Amino acid sequence: MAVDDPFSESTIKSEFIKISADKDTIIEGKNGTVIQIPKGAFKDSDGNIIEGEVVIELAEPETFNDFLLSGISAQSGEKLLDLKGTFFINATQSGKQLFPNQNNPIYIEKPIIGKSDGDIRIFSGEKREDGQIVWKETTTVEKYLIPIDLVLLDFLPQDFEREVENGMPFRNHQSATKALVDSLYYSLENKNFRDSAYFSDESEIFITIYDKDSVGYICGIRPATIKTIKSEKFNKTTIATRAFEARLKEIFKSCDNSLIQLYVDNLDKNLWEIDEMVAEKLGEGHDQHAVFKKFSDEKLTKVKNSKSAIELSHYYRNKLENVQKQLKKLNESAKEDLRQKREIAEKKRQEYHDLLRKREKYRLEKFGFKISSFGWKSGAIYIEDLEKFILEITVNHGDTYDRVHTYIVNNHINSLFSMTSKNNILFNRGHYMDKHLLMWKESNADAIVIAYKADEIFFGKQEFTASTEVPALLTFDLSPTSKLGLKYKLRGDFWRKHENDIKVDLKFQAEFAKERERQNKLFNEYLFISKLKEKAFACCEHELDGKMLFMKNCSSCHEPTHIKKIGPGLAGATSKHELAWLIAFTQSSRKLIYEEKDPDAVRIFEAYNGALMPEFPLSEKQVIAVFDYIDGLGI
Repeated sequence: MAVDDPFSESTIKSEFIKISADKDTIIEGKNGTVIQIPKGAFKDSDGNIIEGEVVIELAEPETFNDFLLSGISAQSGEKLLDLKGTFFINATQSGKQLFPNQNNPIYIEKPIIGKSDGDIRIFSGEKREDGQIVWKETTTVEKYLIPIDLVLLDFLPQDFEREVENGMPFRNHQSATKALVDSLYYSLENKNFRDSAYFSDESEIFITIYDKDSVGYICGIRPATIKTIKSEKFNKTTIATRAFEARLKEIFKSCDNSLIQLYVDNLDKNLWEIDEMVAEKLGEGHDQHAVFKKFSDEKLTKVKNSKSAIELSHYYRNKLENVQKQLKKLNESAKEDLRQKREIAEKKRQEYHDLLRKREKYRLEKFGFKISSFGWKSGAIYIEDLEKFILEITVNHGDTYDRVHTYIVNNHINSLFSMTSKNNILFNRGHYMDKHLLMWKESNADAIVIAYKADEIFFGKQEFTASTEVPALLTFDLSPTSKLGLKYKLRGDFWRKHENDIKVDLKFQAEFAKERERQNKLFNEYLFISKLKEKAFACCEHELDGKMLFMKNCSSCHEPTHIKKIGPGLAGATSKHELAWLIAFTQSSRKLIYEEKDPDAVRIFEAYNGALMPEFPLSEKQVIAVFDYIDGLGI
């Protein structure tokens, strides 16, 4: 530095990092400069390899002021430069200057400032007498590729990681860690099963639909292939380079998994030679042909002193097969776990159905008549027929509770009648769409409401008189209670039979609530996974075949015409509703009806006798494809 250097006091300050020269080391500067320093990267002035502690000095100017105050110009001879990434690096040991070992070079990555248009060349800075730093282009640029740790490379489809981040939290993961992102991508290799569910509106009993195997999503670039080439065996090969990372992004666009095989099978060749092979395989008519021709023009060679390249090619073939087996085994394990949970849920559903049948039989069949004696026409005692009457119960603020259960207790015949609601506010029907109670005229009964909000319990009870002339309209404001308090309030239930015991029914409802939560969580997870599939398998055009999707998912309940079936005809749907609404309704009509109370969704629901459409884990693009197919029929 010149004695009269005007920038000596204002130049950007360096940071000093101590490392060991005896091992491979990666350090990162404050402004993102990554330096990979291999063992034996330094020599002293006599040419001896340095061991022990070394001090790295690093400066990273970023802003206009950094350049101005450090005397950094943007000039090389008479030419102006667009500086994309500038830094200063030096190494010393005990204050003595060290020198790079050209046979074991240091690898540096510098974040690019602005856009990277054009061919970035390497320049070395020289400090003039006036303190200004001017640039001279390096005449001999090393064309050998420098391998880096595979962990630092991005081998995922475009925007895949961002889609994972958008889906957080997922299961027990709160953030999109690299391990989670990679795991989710690799798991898509064999996602060829679906697990969907819906709830019947006739009763709040869950009905599950499972084991609808769909065609695998394996087209384009396979996750198993990516998992294999990111293994340790490919460290220090062409695969473990930024150059291959750039090529892989284009391979994803090509949708041709075999292109990766070309790079793996030819690790002993120069990279530019493989680029030419890829361009030839794609053909001049392919969109990526010109891209790989440009890659080949860079004339990048190969990783210097790469070992066992041919053996790695054989390893790849064997490893790929093993990876596929491992992924299949993991997916089979996941399917078995889901199957066991389904069996438990189905068993509970059947138990509750049996309980309801017993309750209905107990309420209707056993108490319509009395017999005074047996034998031949010895006489019978006539009793009044049971009357039908209407009951409506309103629970104030019912939609603020997680669960609300309403029961009618006919003490005269020891019968329990449970009522259902679409919104937890108005209860006006039984489990089988029955809006009428059967009781003796002017008899008394109790209406009991039990609600849950997280761990809190709320209770209400009213006595009413059955009347055929005036419908019974009851309104409840619930009061908090405890588990012990609820048990005390229901103490009169002890003499009722199992099928008419409110406490027994509440246990079933608690199980069903857990199952609904599990099913909803599953459905949301499948929506999330379907979005990941879109990113991972952007080449899978067959998954956007509207006709195929309609026939597979919709045709059992809908016609693509105006003709009504179980549900409405879908012709003209896009002219009646916004596309965003159609996507939301198709994916989860239950959410629109019960949670958002969308007026159009509720109107359709009521027009078709309360038949709730099953939820489908279709992506937005898939739903759009279905309606594009319907619109394309021109009906």
